Amino acid sequence: LPSGWAWLENGWVMAIVAVLLVVEIVADKVPALDSVNDIVQTFVRPTAGGIVFGSGTAAQTAAVSDPGAFAQSGQWIPVAVGVA
Repeated sequence: LPSGWAWLENGWVMAIVAVLLVVEIVADKVPALDSVNDIVQTFVRPTAGGIVFGSGTAAQTAAVSDPGAFAQSGQWIPVAVGVA
């Protein structure tokens, strides 16, 4: 994997993803949980997509020590596009 995606190789990350998959499958089959899950995921999915899109376009993690320079560099644009 590219360096921006290396965190996916961690065993803990894979375990968390597996647990979230089971929760998603169970929540999809129970009508009341499905409705609540849909409401929660309306906000979670676009945000998660923006974060993943942003991490995939930049191979490095942006350390923000000067917010003005960060805003001018344009590194925030992929995250904003992914969320929108």
